[in-house]
Amino acid sequence: MVELNPVTITNDNATPRGHVLKLILVESRDIIRAVKTRLCPQYTISYLAQAATVIAMLDTYSSKSELSKPDFFVALTVVNGRRYLREDLESNYLAGYVTGAPIKIEKLRSLLVSLDDSKDIIVSALEKAAKDAKRRLDMWIYDQSQLATGFRIHSFKGAMSSENPELFKKTAVPYLSSYGINEV
Repeated sequence: MVELNPVTITNDNATPRGHVLKLILVESRDIIRAVKTRLCPQYTISYLAQAATVIAMLDTYSSKSELSKPDFFVALTVVNGRRYLREDLESNYLAGYVTGAPIKIEKLRSLLVSLDDSKDIIVSALEKAAKDAKRRLDMWIYDQSQLATGFRIHSFKGAMSSENPELFKKTAVPYLSSYGINEV
């Protein structure tokens, strides 16, 4: 088992909390191999990380009984689009290289697990959430027009928040970022 020592990062301006996990090459390979063996070769460590983030967030959610079957979770994740753009587009679409993609995880009630649950129950929830993440992320990755759209959405939100910072004051979203080098 890989032992991770997260480092908490805070910023006095917005006080976000972040955890940076630095894995050595062997640890990354072990995780990637496990993901590809358990789910299928097309899955990456980012899908598992997105699933684990949502499940961990649900574990801290105080109103679990209020979740209904159709409830879902949406968050943005970073997409490294460089490897998906055609060579003739690379010089013209720099803004679309690194952009955000909304990930939608459905049926949250089915993902409510606890550390006291059996390993099979926890793994099943991770698999289900990872499949949701992959389905949504693939939609953005394989449609090149979506990469540029994501960038425009972030530019719009940035412009709005600079004009009216109070607009997003009470908004909080888990944010997962992976450059993609660990997925090749």
